[in-house]
Amino acid sequence: MDLQELYDELREMDITDPLCMDKVFAYYDEINREVDEYMQVLVQKLSHAIITWDQPWYQLTSQITRNKIENREGMPKFLLDPLTKDECELIKKNWRKLVKKFHIPDKLTCFAQWKNKTQCRRVSAEENVRRFINSYLARGLKRTIPQVHQYVVNQIAYPPKGRYTEDEEKVMEICFYHNPHKAVQISARVLNRGPRGILQKFYEAINGKPENSRIKWNISLATQFIKLLMEYTGESLEGLLNKHFPISVWREVASHFGTQAHYLRHFWYTSLHCQLFVKYDVTLRRVRRRVFKILRRSPYKYWTDIRWKEVSAQFPRGFTFQFLYRITVRIFRKGRIHIKLPLEEVVNIGLQITNNKKYGNKRLKTLVLNEQGHLEVIQYSQKL
Repeated sequence: MDLQELYDELREMDITDPLCMDKVFAYYDEINREVDEYMQVLVQKLSHAIITWDQPWYQLTSQITRNKIENREGMPKFLLDPLTKDECELIKKNWRKLVKKFHIPDKLTCFAQWKNKTQCRRVSAEENVRRFINSYLARGLKRTIPQVHQYVVNQIAYPPKGRYTEDEEKVMEICFYHNPHKAVQISARVLNRGPRGILQKFYEAINGKPENSRIKWNISLATQFIKLLMEYTGESLEGLLNKHFPISVWREVASHFGTQAHYLRHFWYTSLHCQLFVKYDVTLRRVRRRVFKILRRSPYKYWTDIRWKEVSAQFPRGFTFQFLYRITVRIFRKGRIHIKLPLEEVVNIGLQITNNKKYGNKRLKTLVLNEQGHLEVIQYSQKL
Protein backbone atom coordinates (compact mmCIF):
# COMPACT_ATOMS: atom_id res chain seq x y z
CA MET A 1 0.00 0.00 0.00
CA ASP A 2 1.23 3.48 -0.81
CA LEU A 3 0.14 6.73 0.85
CA GLN A 4 -2.33 7.67 -1.91
CA GLU A 5 -4.10 4.34 -1.49
CA LEU A 6 -4.39 5.02 2.24
CA TYR A 7 -5.91 8.43 1.49
CA ASP A 8 -8.42 6.85 -0.93
CA GLU A 9 -9.53 4.28 1.65
CA LEU A 10 -9.91 6.82 4.47
CA ARG A 11 -11.63 9.54 2.47
CA GLU A 12 -15.20 8.23 2.87
CA MET A 13 -14.74 6.82 6.38
CA ASP A 14 -15.71 8.45 9.66
CA ILE A 15 -12.74 9.29 11.89
CA THR A 16 -14.50 7.66 14.89
CA ASP A 17 -14.46 4.28 13.12
CA PRO A 18 -11.74 2.11 14.77
CA LEU A 19 -11.02 0.59 11.35
CA CYS A 20 -9.54 3.97 10.32
CA MET A 21 -6.85 3.70 12.96
CA ASP A 22 -6.20 0.07 12.01
CA LYS A 23 -5.50 1.14 8.44
CA VAL A 24 -3.17 3.93 9.60
CA PHE A 25 -1.38 1.51 11.94
CA ALA A 26 -0.97 -0.99 9.13
CA TYR A 27 0.69 1.62 6.93
CA TYR A 28 2.78 2.88 9.89
CA ASP A 29 4.03 -0.65 10.61
CA GLU A 30 4.79 -1.15 6.92
CA ILE A 31 6.99 1.96 6.87
CA ASN A 32 8.81 0.96 10.06
CA ARG A 33 9.38 -2.53 8.72
CA GLU A 34 10.83 -1.14 5.48
CA VAL A 35 13.14 1.20 7.44
CA ASP A 36 14.32 -1.59 9.76
CA GLU A 37 14.89 -4.02 6.89
CA TYR A 38 16.89 -1.38 5.04
CA MET A 39 19.07 -0.78 8.08
CA GLN A 40 19.79 -4.52 8.25
CA VAL A 41 20.84 -4.42 4.59
CA LEU A 42 23.21 -1.56 5.42
CA VAL A 43 24.62 -3.55 8.36
CA GLN A 44 25.29 -6.53 6.10
CA LYS A 45 26.99 -4.36 3.47
CA LEU A 46 28.87 -1.91 5.69
CA SER A 47 29.43 -3.59 9.07
CA HIS A 48 33.14 -4.00 8.30
CA ALA A 49 33.59 -0.73 6.44
CA ILE A 50 36.27 1.55 7.88
CA ILE A 51 37.15 5.17 7.22
CA THR A 52 40.17 5.25 4.92
CA TRP A 53 40.16 8.94 4.01
CA ASP A 54 41.69 11.83 5.91
CA GLN A 55 39.19 13.52 8.18
CA PRO A 56 39.51 17.00 9.67
CA TRP A 57 39.70 17.05 13.45
CA TYR A 58 36.09 18.17 13.86
CA GLN A 59 34.80 15.06 12.02
CA LEU A 60 36.55 12.60 14.31
CA THR A 61 33.83 12.70 16.98
CA SER A 62 31.77 9.60 17.76
CA GLN A 63 28.73 11.80 18.41
CA ILE A 64 26.41 12.10 15.41
CA THR A 65 23.28 13.60 16.96
CA ARG A 66 24.61 16.41 19.15
CA ASN A 67 27.06 19.06 18.09
CA LYS A 68 29.11 19.92 21.17
CA ILE A 69 32.23 20.68 19.15
CA GLU A 70 33.59 24.21 19.15
CA ASN A 71 36.16 25.81 16.88
CA ARG A 72 39.61 25.58 18.43
CA GLU A 73 42.33 28.15 18.27
CA GLY A 74 45.07 27.18 15.83
CA MET A 75 43.01 24.37 14.27
CA PRO A 76 41.18 24.35 10.92
CA LYS A 77 37.82 26.08 11.29
CA PHE A 78 34.45 24.58 10.40
CA LEU A 79 31.41 26.54 9.28
CA LEU A 80 28.54 27.29 11.65
CA ASP A 81 25.93 28.86 9.35
CA PRO A 82 23.20 26.86 7.52
CA LEU A 83 24.32 24.67 4.64
CA THR A 84 24.39 26.27 1.20
CA LYS A 85 22.77 24.73 -1.85
CA ASP A 86 26.18 23.61 -3.16
CA GLU A 87 26.91 21.86 0.13
CA CYS A 88 23.53 20.10 0.03
CA GLU A 89 24.26 18.96 -3.53
CA LEU A 90 27.65 17.62 -2.41
CA ILE A 91 25.98 15.56 0.34
CA LYS A 92 23.63 14.03 -2.25
CA LYS A 93 26.57 13.42 -4.59
CA ASN A 94 28.47 11.64 -1.80
CA TRP A 95 25.40 9.49 -1.19
CA ARG A 96 25.28 8.47 -4.87
CA LYS A 97 28.98 7.55 -4.69
CA LEU A 98 28.33 5.48 -1.56
CA VAL A 99 25.45 3.63 -3.24
CA LYS A 100 27.56 2.83 -6.29
CA LYS A 101 30.70 1.83 -4.40
CA PHE A 102 29.07 -0.50 -1.87
CA HIS A 103 26.13 -1.68 -4.04
CA ILE A 104 23.43 -0.70 -1.57
CA PRO A 105 19.80 0.18 -2.42
CA ASP A 106 19.24 3.88 -3.07
CA LYS A 107 16.88 4.64 -0.17
CA LEU A 108 18.26 7.72 1.54
CA THR A 109 14.85 8.48 3.08
CA CYS A 110 14.84 5.13 4.90
CA PHE A 111 18.32 5.78 6.23
CA ALA A 112 17.30 9.26 7.41
CA GLN A 113 14.19 7.96 9.19
CA TRP A 114 15.89 5.20 11.18
CA LYS A 115 16.33 5.92 14.90
CA ASN A 116 18.33 4.00 17.47
CA LYS A 117 15.83 3.56 20.30
CA THR A 118 16.64 0.24 21.97
CA GLN A 119 20.33 -0.47 21.49
CA CYS A 120 23.42 1.09 23.02
CA ARG A 121 24.00 4.21 21.01
CA ARG A 122 27.77 3.90 20.54
CA VAL A 123 28.50 0.19 20.18
CA SER A 124 25.64 -1.30 18.16
CA ALA A 125 26.30 -2.42 14.59
CA GLU A 126 23.54 -0.13 13.34
CA GLU A 127 25.06 2.88 15.05
CA ASN A 128 28.52 2.12 13.70
CA VAL A 129 27.08 1.92 10.18
CA ARG A 130 25.15 5.14 10.66
CA ARG A 131 28.31 6.89 11.87
CA PHE A 132 30.25 5.62 8.86
CA ILE A 133 27.60 6.79 6.38
CA ASN A 134 27.31 10.24 7.93
CA SER A 135 31.11 10.52 7.82
CA TYR A 136 31.04 9.55 4.14
CA LEU A 137 28.37 12.16 3.42
CA ALA A 138 30.50 14.81 5.14
CA ARG A 139 33.50 14.25 2.86
CA GLY A 140 34.70 17.51 1.31
CA LEU A 141 32.64 19.68 3.67
CA LYS A 142 33.86 22.06 6.34
CA ARG A 143 31.12 20.69 8.55
CA THR A 144 30.88 18.46 11.59
CA ILE A 145 29.20 15.05 11.50
CA PRO A 146 26.25 16.28 13.66
CA GLN A 147 25.63 19.14 11.20
CA VAL A 148 25.43 16.71 8.28
CA HIS A 149 23.23 14.33 10.27
CA GLN A 150 20.87 17.18 11.15
CA TYR A 151 20.54 18.13 7.48
CA VAL A 152 19.79 14.53 6.49
CA VAL A 153 17.07 14.19 9.13
CA ASN A 154 15.46 17.61 8.60
CA GLN A 155 15.58 17.75 4.81
CA ILE A 156 15.49 14.09 3.75
CA ALA A 157 13.48 12.28 6.43
CA TYR A 158 10.90 15.05 6.79
CA PRO A 159 11.28 17.46 3.85
CA PRO A 160 9.27 20.72 3.86
CA LYS A 161 6.04 20.33 1.89
CA GLY A 162 3.97 23.46 2.43
CA ARG A 163 0.38 23.49 3.63
CA TYR A 164 -1.42 20.37 4.80
CA THR A 165 -3.92 18.81 2.42
CA GLU A 166 -7.40 17.66 3.49
CA ASP A 167 -6.23 14.04 3.33
CA GLU A 168 -3.26 14.77 5.59
CA GLU A 169 -5.44 16.61 8.09
CA LYS A 170 -7.83 13.67 8.21
CA VAL A 171 -4.98 11.26 8.99
CA MET A 172 -3.90 13.56 11.85
CA GLU A 173 -7.48 13.78 13.17
CA ILE A 174 -7.70 9.98 13.18
CA CYS A 175 -4.45 9.70 15.14
CA PHE A 176 -5.44 12.42 17.59
CA TYR A 177 -8.84 10.78 18.17
CA HIS A 178 -7.71 7.16 18.62
CA ASN A 179 -4.14 7.46 19.95
CA PRO A 180 -3.45 11.00 21.24
CA HIS A 181 -0.31 9.99 23.17
CA LYS A 182 1.50 8.86 20.01
CA ALA A 183 -0.43 10.96 17.50
CA VAL A 184 2.51 13.22 16.60
CA GLN A 185 4.96 10.34 16.22
CA ILE A 186 2.61 8.25 14.07
CA SER A 187 1.40 11.16 11.93
CA ALA A 188 4.95 12.37 11.26
CA ARG A 189 6.08 8.95 10.04
CA VAL A 190 2.96 8.23 7.98
CA LEU A 191 2.77 11.66 6.34
CA ASN A 192 6.54 12.11 6.05
CA ARG A 193 6.16 15.46 7.81
CA GLY A 194 8.17 17.21 10.50
CA PRO A 195 6.77 16.67 14.03
CA ARG A 196 6.80 20.36 14.97
CA GLY A 197 4.04 21.36 12.53
CA ILE A 198 1.94 18.34 13.51
CA LEU A 199 2.37 19.19 17.19
CA GLN A 200 1.11 22.70 16.44
CA LYS A 201 -1.94 21.20 14.71
CA PHE A 202 -2.50 18.98 17.76
CA TYR A 203 -2.31 22.02 20.03
CA GLU A 204 -4.81 23.92 17.88
CA ALA A 205 -7.18 20.93 17.87
CA ILE A 206 -7.26 21.01 21.67
CA ASN A 207 -7.17 24.74 22.39
CA GLY A 208 -8.58 26.14 19.19
CA LYS A 209 -6.72 28.14 16.59
CA PRO A 210 -5.78 31.56 17.99
CA GLU A 211 -7.07 34.57 16.15
CA ASN A 212 -4.45 36.43 14.16
CA SER A 213 -5.87 39.93 14.66
CA ARG A 214 -4.41 42.45 12.26
CA ILE A 215 -3.91 45.96 13.55
CA LYS A 216 -4.28 49.08 11.47
CA TRP A 217 -1.27 50.92 12.85
CA ASN A 218 -1.21 54.68 13.43
CA ILE A 219 1.00 57.06 15.42
CA SER A 220 -1.08 56.66 18.58
CA LEU A 221 -0.97 52.85 18.57
CA ALA A 222 2.73 52.82 17.69
CA THR A 223 3.39 55.14 20.66
CA GLN A 224 1.50 52.79 22.97
CA PHE A 225 3.45 49.85 21.57
CA ILE A 226 6.82 51.55 22.20
CA LYS A 227 5.91 52.53 25.76
CA LEU A 228 4.81 48.97 26.59
CA LEU A 229 7.96 47.53 25.04
CA MET A 230 10.14 49.86 27.12
CA GLU A 231 8.11 49.06 30.25
CA TYR A 232 8.36 45.27 29.97
CA THR A 233 12.03 45.26 28.93
CA GLY A 234 13.18 47.99 31.34
CA GLU A 235 15.09 49.62 28.49
CA SER A 236 15.20 53.20 27.24
CA LEU A 237 14.37 53.86 23.59
CA GLU A 238 18.05 53.66 22.59
CA GLY A 239 18.34 50.44 24.56
CA LEU A 240 15.86 48.80 22.19
CA LEU A 241 18.26 49.16 19.24
CA ASN A 242 19.16 45.75 17.78
CA LYS A 243 17.92 43.97 20.91
CA HIS A 244 16.57 40.43 21.04
CA PHE A 245 13.69 40.05 23.50
CA PRO A 246 12.39 36.79 25.02
CA ILE A 247 8.98 35.55 23.91
CA SER A 248 7.57 36.35 27.36
CA VAL A 249 8.04 40.09 26.67
CA TRP A 250 6.21 39.87 23.35
CA ARG A 251 3.35 37.96 24.97
CA GLU A 252 2.97 40.62 27.66
CA VAL A 253 2.84 43.38 25.05
CA ALA A 254 0.51 41.36 22.80
CA SER A 255 -2.00 40.97 25.65
CA HIS A 256 -2.66 44.74 25.46
CA PHE A 257 -3.43 44.60 21.74
CA GLY A 258 -5.48 41.41 21.59
CA THR A 259 -3.18 39.80 19.04
CA GLN A 260 -0.40 37.20 18.88
CA ALA A 261 3.16 37.74 20.02
CA HIS A 262 4.72 36.73 16.69
CA TYR A 263 2.65 39.36 14.86
CA LEU A 264 4.01 42.18 17.05
CA ARG A 265 7.54 40.84 16.81
CA HIS A 266 7.24 40.79 13.02
CA PHE A 267 5.91 44.36 13.00
CA TRP A 268 8.80 45.54 15.18
CA TYR A 269 11.65 44.04 13.20
CA THR A 270 10.25 44.60 9.70
CA SER A 271 8.84 48.11 10.20
CA LEU A 272 8.95 50.10 13.42
CA HIS A 273 12.58 49.39 14.37
CA CYS A 274 13.82 50.93 11.11
CA GLN A 275 11.40 53.84 11.33
CA LEU A 276 12.81 54.76 14.74
CA PHE A 277 16.52 54.14 14.35
CA VAL A 278 17.33 54.84 10.70
CA LYS A 279 18.46 58.49 10.57
CA TYR A 280 18.35 58.95 6.78
CA ASP A 281 15.95 59.98 4.07
CA VAL A 282 15.23 56.50 2.72
CA THR A 283 13.24 55.31 -0.29
CA LEU A 284 12.58 51.62 -0.77
CA ARG A 285 13.91 51.80 -4.31
CA ARG A 286 17.33 52.99 -3.12
CA VAL A 287 17.42 50.30 -0.43
CA ARG A 288 16.58 47.55 -2.93
CA ARG A 289 19.23 48.78 -5.36
CA ARG A 290 21.82 48.70 -2.61
CA VAL A 291 20.77 45.19 -1.56
CA PHE A 292 21.04 43.87 -5.12
CA LYS A 293 24.45 45.51 -5.61
CA ILE A 294 25.68 43.89 -2.39
CA LEU A 295 24.37 40.51 -3.56
CA ARG A 296 26.06 40.99 -6.95
CA ARG A 297 29.46 41.38 -5.23
CA SER A 298 28.83 38.58 -2.74
CA PRO A 299 30.01 34.94 -3.04
CA TYR A 300 26.44 33.66 -2.79
CA LYS A 301 25.28 31.56 -5.75
CA TYR A 302 21.63 30.97 -4.87
CA TRP A 303 18.94 32.87 -3.00
CA THR A 304 18.85 30.30 -0.19
CA ASP A 305 22.59 30.82 0.38
CA ILE A 306 22.11 34.47 1.39
CA ARG A 307 22.97 35.35 4.99
CA TRP A 308 20.80 38.39 5.56
CA LYS A 309 22.59 39.39 8.76
CA GLU A 310 25.77 39.78 6.68
CA VAL A 311 23.86 41.91 4.19
CA SER A 312 22.40 44.15 6.93
CA ALA A 313 25.90 44.64 8.38
CA GLN A 314 26.72 46.68 5.23
CA PHE A 315 23.91 49.13 5.99
CA PRO A 316 23.91 51.99 8.54
CA ARG A 317 22.68 51.35 12.08
CA GLY A 318 18.97 50.85 12.49
CA PHE A 319 18.41 48.58 9.49
CA THR A 320 17.34 45.03 10.35
CA PHE A 321 17.91 42.00 8.18
CA GLN A 322 14.17 41.21 8.46
CA PHE A 323 13.32 44.59 6.91
CA LEU A 324 15.81 44.14 4.07
CA TYR A 325 14.59 40.63 3.31
CA ARG A 326 10.93 41.65 3.36
CA ILE A 327 11.16 44.59 0.97
CA THR A 328 13.49 42.68 -1.37
CA VAL A 329 11.61 39.39 -1.62
CA ARG A 330 8.29 41.18 -2.06
CA ILE A 331 8.98 41.97 -5.73
CA PHE A 332 9.44 38.24 -6.54
CA ARG A 333 6.48 36.75 -4.71
CA LYS A 334 4.21 36.44 -7.71
CA GLY A 335 6.34 33.91 -9.59
CA ARG A 336 8.80 32.91 -6.83
CA ILE A 337 11.54 33.05 -9.44
CA HIS A 338 14.08 33.97 -6.75
CA ILE A 339 14.27 30.36 -5.55
CA LYS A 340 14.24 28.84 -9.04
CA LEU A 341 17.10 30.71 -10.74
CA PRO A 342 20.79 31.31 -9.97
CA LEU A 343 21.35 34.42 -7.86
CA GLU A 344 23.12 36.27 -10.69
CA GLU A 345 19.97 36.11 -12.82
CA VAL A 346 17.77 36.97 -9.83
CA VAL A 347 19.84 40.11 -9.16
CA ASN A 348 19.56 41.26 -12.78
CA ILE A 349 15.79 40.72 -12.80
CA GLY A 350 15.46 42.42 -9.43
CA LEU A 351 17.32 45.51 -10.61
CA GLN A 352 15.16 45.70 -13.76
CA ILE A 353 11.98 45.58 -11.68
CA THR A 354 13.35 48.08 -9.15
CA ASN A 355 14.41 50.58 -11.82
CA ASN A 356 11.04 50.38 -13.55
CA LYS A 357 9.32 53.74 -13.02
CA LYS A 358 5.95 52.02 -12.81
CA TYR A 359 7.09 50.13 -9.72
CA GLY A 360 6.28 51.88 -6.43
CA ASN A 361 8.92 54.01 -4.72
CA LYS A 362 7.62 54.55 -1.22
CA ARG A 363 9.56 56.57 1.32
CA LEU A 364 10.29 55.12 4.76
CA LYS A 365 8.25 57.14 7.26
CA THR A 366 10.87 57.91 9.92
CA LEU A 367 9.72 58.60 13.47
CA VAL A 368 11.09 60.18 16.63
CA LEU A 369 9.93 60.17 20.26
CA ASN A 370 9.32 63.79 21.28
CA GLU A 371 9.71 65.39 24.72
CA GLN A 372 6.08 64.63 25.56
CA GLY A 373 6.70 60.91 25.01
CA HIS A 374 4.75 60.69 21.75
CA LEU A 375 5.93 59.53 18.36
CA GLU A 376 5.93 62.05 15.56
CA VAL A 377 7.05 62.00 11.94
CA ILE A 378 10.46 63.49 11.17
CA GLN A 379 12.22 64.01 7.85
CA TYR A 380 16.01 63.75 7.59
CA SER A 381 17.95 65.72 5.00
CA GLN A 382 20.78 63.21 4.50
CA LYS A 383 19.95 60.58 1.89
CA LEU A 384 21.00 56.95 2.14
